[in-house]
Amino acid sequence: MIGLFRYFRTPLTVRRSTFVTTFFFGALVSHHNLGKTLALSSGMGGAQADKQTVINSSAANMDNTDKTPQDLKLQWAGGRDVWPSVPQGNGFVSIQTKVKEGESQKASGVKSISDSSVVAVEWPDIVKNSILYGFGAYNPRGQTVADEINISQHEMLKDDIEKSIARFSSSIYWEAASIWDDSSSERGFIVAFPSKISEPSSDLDNNGTGAEGSIKLCKELAQKYDQGAIYKFEFVDGKKLVRETIAVLDEGTDAKVEIEIDQFTQTS
Repeated sequence: MIGLFRYFRTPLTVRRSTFVTTFFFGALVSHHNLGKTLALSSGMGGAQADKQTVINSSAANMDNTDKTPQDLKLQWAGGRDVWPSVPQGNGFVSIQTKVKEGESQKASGVKSISDSSVVAVEWPDIVKNSILYGFGAYNPRGQTVADEINISQHEMLKDDIEKSIARFSSSIYWEAASIWDDSSSERGFIVAFPSKISEPSSDLDNNGTGAEGSIKLCKELAQKYDQGAIYKFEFVDGKKLVRETIAVLDEGTDAKVEIEIDQFTQTS
């Protein structure tokens, strides 16, 4: 794992709003211009201020057992991604995404969080030149479990990812989180495979390190930790990032949406 939850020193925030996201040692506190605070914590807790809501890492996650596949499809397709430490050049960037508003998303009922104050910025090279997969180990099959169980599962998944991607050339991973429309949230990971090894090729897949091998690995890890689906992120047409929900244990949740940068911070 590279640069896990580095403390952001003297950040340069590329926004014209009051939205500032900071990740440090497993805790996420996201302040935005509606006056809320989202706190995603590794059992570390978070402060609660006047008219602010603090969200615990697992207690705030709603059980999915009473949700239909369509409910889950809309929830996962409408999520925001938080990537606190994405490698870029000699440093790191912090990114929060949102679903890009469009007719296809509107028709499917997927909501985006619009904010016209965001300044257009470029996706990092690692995003543009890779196939990314996102998944976690929190709350197996939608069952909310104790923080200590989620944290333990998260660390076990981290170890599994480290061991599993060793055979893939130039593949890396970083910490991530997803925030849903109901303000619940879960931690997880992004695994990045260079696009050149993610292209279908019988030669590349002979040793399980090509396109089929990479997605198979991620789905198997997600299944091991009883996860309903994984995300696949792919840069399309050289200008847009498409996030695809791929069902693992919850069939009927597949979806595709275009996402864009909602918050971007350059770090040293």
